[in-house]
Amino acid sequence: MTQTPNSNQETNILGKFTSVLGLLGAALFFAGWIYRWSYFYFFQLELNTLDLPAQSGRPHHVNKTSKFSIDLKIISLTPTY
Repeated sequence: MTQTPNSNQETNILGKFTSVLGLLGAALFFAGWIYRWSYFYFFQLELNTLDLPAQSGRPHHVNKTSKFSIDLKIISLTPTY
């Protein structure tokens, strides 16, 4: 009597799971683009007519100093004499 190894079944289940995750991710990606297109179409928005700043990220009206900012400090590991 020969038995199939258990690791082969686990690999098969993991392969199916990753396949489903990949297909789900692709479907969500395209659903997001379709939602974006329908949103812009409904409100009759065009990217060319919007006044978007060239810099992405923090809006210009936000104060540059925030109470939640993190200060980065460089620590030197060389000994000083």
